[in-house]
Amino acid sequence: MVREANIDKHCILVVDDDLVILGTVKKVLESAGFEVLAVWKPEEAVRLYALRWQEIALVLLDFMMPGLRGDQVLERLKRICPDVCALLATSSDVDDAVLGKGFRGLIRKPITQEQLLLEVNKAISSPR
Repeated sequence: MVREANIDKHCILVVDDDLVILGTVKKVLESAGFEVLAVWKPEEAVRLYALRWQEIALVLLDFMMPGLRGDQVLERLKRICPDVCALLATSSDVDDAVLGKGFRGLIRKPITQEQLLLEVNKAISSPR
């Protein structure tokens, strides 16, 4: 499936089981002009992506979540759209095998506002 989206305002799906982080990231991204879909359950992220994948320019995934890890969520998203653009956010150590599953980059927690916006813009503007 080739991404053919009409994205006027970039839409970002943020997935994190920490509601404080989820709310803060949502607020920062919205203040920068992004549309943000924020969910705390990995399964809900997959469901939402299946419904709106053509609108979503980027998925920001937490690594350690109950149920599914971020790399496992990415594998499911790739079944919907193989060229999904995703960033991994974590405070844990991850090996190259995890990042090699198709993430566009890694954001270390705690995340600063500047780092978040830099990495998001870099991922969205990078060629697929």
